Amino acid sequence: MTETKDLLQDEEFLKIRRLNSAEANKRHSVTYDNVILPQESMEVSPRSSTTSLVEPVESTEGVESTEAERVAGKQEQEEEYPVDAHMQKYLSHLKSKSRSRFHRKDASKYVSFFGDVSFDPRPTLLDSAINVPFQTTFKGPVLEKQLKNLQLTKTKTKATVKTTVKTTEKTDKADAPPGEKLESNFSGIYVFAWMFLGWIAIRCCTDYYASYGSAWNKLEIVQYMTTDLFTIAMLDLAMFLCTFFVVFVHWLVKKRIINWKWTGFVAVSIFELAFIPVTFPIYVYYFDFNWVTRIFLFLHSVVFVMKSHSFAFYNGYLWDIKQELEYSSKQLQKYKESLSPETREILQKSCDFCLFELNYQTKDNDFPNNISCSNFFMFCLFPVLVYQINYPRTSRIRWRYVLEKVCAIIGTIFLMMVTAQFFMHPVAMRCIQFHNTPTFGGWIPATQEWFHLLFDMIPGFTVLYMLTFYMIWDALLNCVAELTRFADRYFYGDWWNCVSFEEFSRIWNVPVHKFLLRHVYHSSMGALHLSKSQATLFTFFLSAVFHEMAMFAIFRRVRGYLFMFQLSQFVWTALSNTKFLRARPQLSNVVFSFGVCSGPSIIMTLYLTL
Repeated sequence: MTETKDLLQDEEFLKIRRLNSAEANKRHSVTYDNVILPQESMEVSPRSSTTSLVEPVESTEGVESTEAERVAGKQEQEEEYPVDAHMQKYLSHLKSKSRSRFHRKDASKYVSFFGDVSFDPRPTLLDSAINVPFQTTFKGPVLEKQLKNLQLTKTKTKATVKTTVKTTEKTDKADAPPGEKLESNFSGIYVFAWMFLGWIAIRCCTDYYASYGSAWNKLEIVQYMTTDLFTIAMLDLAMFLCTFFVVFVHWLVKKRIINWKWTGFVAVSIFELAFIPVTFPIYVYYFDFNWVTRIFLFLHSVVFVMKSHSFAFYNGYLWDIKQELEYSSKQLQKYKESLSPETREILQKSCDFCLFELNYQTKDNDFPNNISCSNFFMFCLFPVLVYQINYPRTSRIRWRYVLEKVCAIIGTIFLMMVTAQFFMHPVAMRCIQFHNTPTFGGWIPATQEWFHLLFDMIPGFTVLYMLTFYMIWDALLNCVAELTRFADRYFYGDWWNCVSFEEFSRIWNVPVHKFLLRHVYHSSMGALHLSKSQATLFTFFLSAVFHEMAMFAIFRRVRGYLFMFQLSQFVWTALSNTKFLRARPQLSNVVFSFGVCSGPSIIMTLYLTL
């Protein structure tokens, strides 16, 4: 009895008990639980009938006898295994444990907190749909051959089989019989699109050479891309080296110099919260960098923070799991004979779940051997923002594929520079002139001129938007993935077929979506106890804040236009979910495409003019 009471007063056992109670709900991905509260604060709030520890029972004669038998049986159990009232409340919710760590349909299967994000060997979309078929199976026009074969099949059928044709009824059936499908390869259109953009770029360059000669270094965009390169590289390297602080913290935890639960968690949190506020003024104000450099360094600093956070809190969660496993195993051995069956089951299932979680990705149980500078360095090289111990890898590096992607990167950057210099820069200068002219002859002429600027901005900015997407999410990420033998190339989905901005936010940037899903959406539900709708709003709000910071890095002023446009996606999502648009996906896609083409141009024009 004394040993049982000592165990019930142990804070570590109370933590394990609380994690497996109904009040813990479900520990979402890589979240951390609060400090063990006093017994009074562990009382369940009466706000929800589903979480109440004591259900109200109406006093009827039929229930009194059953209740008396239940109380008598409970008293006999208490005499055999004495426990306090606090433990009894916990034991009354043992059945709810299956809802937090087991599948609802199959109680024999555990639910891992790392199951929200998966990595599998997958090709990128453009490679599988266009590039690979063009390089491997392209044989020229195939539609005419298919039509000839179809006609030949019909002729042979008529010659061998006599059929009766009814002409009294009109039908709308196609000439092709059921099961026949005409297919064509659209790789040629893909080639024509790049050829079209290439000839436009060549035309712009030849016109400039005819007017100004070979003074290419006088072009504003060329100057932006070629100045202060050494300073930029050193500053970017310094920020990267700072991220190894999280490795140092976990190395101290591994050597048992500090504890993750308190010292390590606080140190990493302070580092992450201070990283951007400290570095942001350096490349925005201290150095006289141009806007291209400022946005590059800002986006890179955000990537550094996201990778550091994922590495730190992934391993931090496993430290908690490992500590729980060690403690549960120790208590099972120490109080083997004096524990009640219920309490013994709690500790045994705790051990089983912890072993399952530690071995979820690898049977070799690599943790904490993965905590090293080399492991973190490789994670930083991988084109991914969510850390885990093992990733799917390819067997070799295809150097021809690397050369193809390097050429794609260089060529796309060239097209982006031409588009920015000859199609966007003149419009941007007119926007700045508009901004510096307060009256502009009255509000009617000013409104007309503003829309004129917008219409001039849309074509060039839309092309630049698409080129930027292709250069980063297809050419660059695939090149890095091939060099690091990273097998999961699903960096984006077919976002051009989206019928709502909700779908677009999930599949146009898959690496960022995975990070937000695990470390913001699920973590806010676990740490802040938010509902699904509240966690969604919090995720979009945080994303909108960082988007607005990106605009501040470019323009050095706060306007909030992009912030409002980001949050307005809730309105567009609600409209796309209406019965009218859900029944018309083609119209929804047209509305979405109009927003993608006009939205970025509207935002850019607003920041430049107002």
